[in-house]
Amino acid sequence: MFVIQKKIFSLLTIWLIIGVGFLLVITLNRAPTSKQIVIGAKDFTEQQILGELMAILIEETTDLQVKRQFNLSGTLICFTALQSGDIDVYPEYTGTGIAEILKDPMIFDPEKSYEFVKKAFLSKYQIEWLKPFGFMDGYVLLMRKEEKARLNLSDASSFSAYLKKGGKLKAGIEPEVFNRPEYHHFLKTYAIKFTKKPMLMDFSLLYLALKNGSIDFTIGLSTDARNDLYNLAVLKDNKHAFPSYLAAPIARQDILLKHPEVKTALNSLSQLISDEEIRKLNGEVDVQRKDPYLVAYDFLVEKKLISRKH
Repeated sequence: MFVIQKKIFSLLTIWLIIGVGFLLVITLNRAPTSKQIVIGAKDFTEQQILGELMAILIEETTDLQVKRQFNLSGTLICFTALQSGDIDVYPEYTGTGIAEILKDPMIFDPEKSYEFVKKAFLSKYQIEWLKPFGFMDGYVLLMRKEEKARLNLSDASSFSAYLKKGGKLKAGIEPEVFNRPEYHHFLKTYAIKFTKKPMLMDFSLLYLALKNGSIDFTIGLSTDARNDLYNLAVLKDNKHAFPSYLAAPIARQDILLKHPEVKTALNSLSQLISDEEIRKLNGEVDVQRKDPYLVAYDFLVEKKLISRKH
């Protein structure tokens, strides 16, 4: 009997040790996450730069650890990840928030669009729009300058008129843009119809395809440095079919309440980046092939938000 009791006691001791060890492992694994912020970003250069700006600033000015979840494929994937807690912060654009997420009618005034998303996201999703970075991105109709001159086109209306007269131009569109309501609103506004579906490819391939003549036009980004590098012409959106796209960090309210230092850090980026500066930063990555981390780090040092350590 004594032997049996001893064995039972030994087994209970072993299970107690295993149980305590298991709880200790869980505690140790959880400890860093309570002090960790996950920064997300979409899968194009500008987003990666903005993601690095936010990540570096938090790393350098708070005691929080930062995990990067970049190259997330598309707006809805980013936003779903934010809602679910897989990421805590990511950079978004007002026009995208209204059209793609809220599914509301587009607002063309930059300040009104920002105030609208700020209020709507907080009440509907408990997600805060922090202060804007300062620049406004946007979709633009792009062609090679020589092609634009050859066809004597000046704006999106003259482009549409050329197609209606039977003009043949090969189109290339980025997949997410192709499915966005803003793009279809643009087509409807100018009554543009294609006889052949546009080629779908990511922005880096689109710009190269436009440059070498594989396609004749695309919908690009106004802040992309390759617009100038590849000698491309922007056809004016004379009917204002595209809305405004102010860029700003967005974060779940629970994260900002738990870590108010995150909000303080990110709001220090407010109005810090002009249209010209974001084009320059994009160019350093896309054209000069610099690492987005180093580009963002140097920018924060230049703006005196952090001190150089490496």
